Amino acid sequence: MVCQASRMTDQTKGNLIGLLFVAAVAAIGIYIVLAGLGMFGRGSKDAPGWVLVAAGGAFLFAAASMGSNAIGGLFFGAKARPDGSLSEDAPYPLRAIQLLLSLGVVAMLATVGTWVAFNPDGGSASRNTAFMAGAIITWVIFFGLAFLGLRRLRR
Repeated sequence: MVCQASRMTDQTKGNLIGLLFVAAVAAIGIYIVLAGLGMFGRGSKDAPGWVLVAAGGAFLFAAASMGSNAIGGLFFGAKARPDGSLSEDAPYPLRAIQLLLSLGVVAMLATVGTWVAFNPDGGSASRNTAFMAGAIITWVIFFGLAFLGLRRLRR
């Protein structure tokens, strides 16, 4: 005999599996942050600790942003749009937090890319030029996403 209450919908199963993925991404971020803080030893040629903390922060922001999708689905019945943002079924504060977390991911990645581009020990000029272009593009993406995200939130 199968109890009706024990059956989960596909959406609930998906949200729970999503939370497991969130936990894995968060664990990676925590490991990188702890490495940046020197918990696992560091070599003289390693990137500065703050760079690793920023890189790990990108993972942590991503995990929290994905977690907000699962929370929105489990508690408010909100579905993620194709771009990953929550639908209007989710409360405004949750959608605003998710936007800020998503912007945090891009900002942390842009910060790491900017450090690589302007690192005086970075290597050849052609490599630095490529990373400078990438850093500029990433910051443009950051400001574009911020503008579009804030516009969408106001609707």
